[in-house]
Amino acid sequence: MMMNLAFHSVLKYMRHNDQDSTSLLLTASEDSGLSLLEITDWATQKTPSVIFSSPLIIKLLNQAAQLTGNDCIGIDASKHTSFSGFEGFGVVLLSCSSISEAIDLFLKFRPILANILNVRLLDESNIEFGLKITHEHGDPTYLIDFILSVLMRIGRRITQNINLAPLHLQLERPASISSPNRFFEFYRCDINFSGTDNIVKHAPEFINCAPELSNPEMSSIGLQWCEQKEREMLAKLEVKVGHLIEKYISDTTFSIDCAAKSLNMSKRKLQKELHKNDLSFSSLQDRIRREKSVNLLRYSEKSISEISDETGYANETGFIRAFKRWEGTTPASFRRRGEQNHISNG
Repeated sequence: MMMNLAFHSVLKYMRHNDQDSTSLLLTASEDSGLSLLEITDWATQKTPSVIFSSPLIIKLLNQAAQLTGNDCIGIDASKHTSFSGFEGFGVVLLSCSSISEAIDLFLKFRPILANILNVRLLDESNIEFGLKITHEHGDPTYLIDFILSVLMRIGRRITQNINLAPLHLQLERPASISSPNRFFEFYRCDINFSGTDNIVKHAPEFINCAPELSNPEMSSIGLQWCEQKEREMLAKLEVKVGHLIEKYISDTTFSIDCAAKSLNMSKRKLQKELHKNDLSFSSLQDRIRREKSVNLLRYSEKSISEISDETGYANETGFIRAFKRWEGTTPASFRRRGEQNHISNG
C-alpha cells in the first residue's frame, strides 16, 4: 500500500509544481501491463487503487527524481499524502491511545503497508528508542525517504506537535546534492548520511504521547479493516505461489527460492508470510502435485512415467511413493479402480 501511495504522492507533487509526468505514466503502463488510460485515471484519484510491484515503484521513484532534478523528492512528495490514503490503517493511527500503540500496529501490519521493507524496534532504553529499516530490493533511496517522512508527518499530526523532532537520524543514502539543507530543515536533528542502516531515534517520552484524536471505538473499526486486509493479502499470496508452482510443476529444479525471486521477496519473508496462513511452500507444492496427478490419472491416457515427469518428479519411483502417501494406493491401482467405477456406473 505505502509503495503505491509513494508513487501516487510523487505524481501529485509533480502536478502541484507544474512538472510533466507523462513519461512516468508511460513507464508505469508499460511495466505493469495496465493501459495508459487506467494508470492516468488512477493517478487522479485520492487513494492508490492500482497495485504495482515493489521493483516498479523503486524504478518510478528513481525516474521521478531524475526528471525533476530533486533528490529530496521523497520528503517533498510526503506532504501530498493524507490519512485517507491509508484507508483503515489511517483510522487506526489517528485513534490509537499512544504513539507506542501506533508503532506496534505499524510493525504488526507492515506487510500490508510496505512489504519491501523490514522494520524493527531497536532495544528501548531510558535515553532513546529507535526504528531500524532495512530492504532487499534494488536501491529504494527515495522510497525510504518517503516512508520516513510520512511517518514523521504522522507523528506530528497525531500528537498535534509541529515541533516533534528525532534525536538522531542515520540514512544509507548520501547527502542531498540539489538541496543540501532540505533534510535538516524537515527533520530538525543531527543526521548521519552514508550510514550502514536507516535508523531513526527518538526520546522515550515521545512514544508515550497520547494522540489528540484517541478513540477506542474508531481504533477497533480500523483494526478490523487491517486484519481483513492481512487475510486478503495472505490469500492472494497463496494464489500467486500456487500459480507459480502450477506453471513450473514439471521443472524438478523449481524451489521456494525460485518462487521468492519471482515474487520479489526473500525466501525467509515468503516462508514467514505463508506460515501466517498455516501454509508452507512444500505443502502447497505437494497439494498441487496431488491434484494434477489425480486428474491426469482419471481423465487422461498418459502413462505413469509421463505423469511422473509432468508433475515434477525426478523418477517414477518417487512419484509412486508420493502417490501412495496421498491416496493409500499406487497410481496404477487408482486408475484401474476409476475405470472399474466408470464401467459399473455406465
